[in-house]
Amino acid sequence: QFDRDGDGMIENDGFPDQTYDAWDVSGVSAYCGGLWLAATLAMIEILKISGGTRQEIEALETQFETAKKVYEVKLWTGDYYLYDSSGRGHSDSIMADQLAGQWYSRACGLPSIVEELRGRRALRTVFKENVLKHNRGMSGAVNGMRPNGGIDRTSLQSSEIWTGTTYAVAAAMIQEGLISEGFHTAYGIYK
Repeated sequence: QFDRDGDGMIENDGFPDQTYDAWDVSGVSAYCGGLWLAATLAMIEILKISGGTRQEIEALETQFETAKKVYEVKLWTGDYYLYDSSGRGHSDSIMADQLAGQWYSRACGLPSIVEELRGRRALRTVFKENVLKHNRGMSGAVNGMRPNGGIDRTSLQSSEIWTGTTYAVAAAMIQEGLISEGFHTAYGIYK
């Protein structure tokens, strides 16, 4: 019911229908779309372990590959994944949590949901924009930054720094081999 156009990828409905319940999102989003991809990989693994049929597994594998292409085409900018695909004023914001699905997938021992080079590049962008451009990198990761270097003030939540998000982003950085960036990010919220 959340895949409005049948392309295998869920779409958000233009209101805060996800964890960031004061920060609206429309169309395909990096946060929800990435979690969708990771959940699909988890379901494939569950079916393999629990005796799902070959047909069920192949259907989900096809859905994953189709949805992953949509995610890449609609959201990848060359440096990070767009907040969402709506084209509205804040759709190009740099969300600290844009690779929550990647972090989740890796933590579960599942494959990557994005191309590894793109994942690292996106996390480097988050480090540069969401971490280093606020308080000299000593506060954690701002939830949303604008491409011009300013804080996304679309909502209260887009401009906040969340402890859990910062630690998850730091863990994702470490998982992707960005060790010093990950520890710097985590230290900022710890301090």
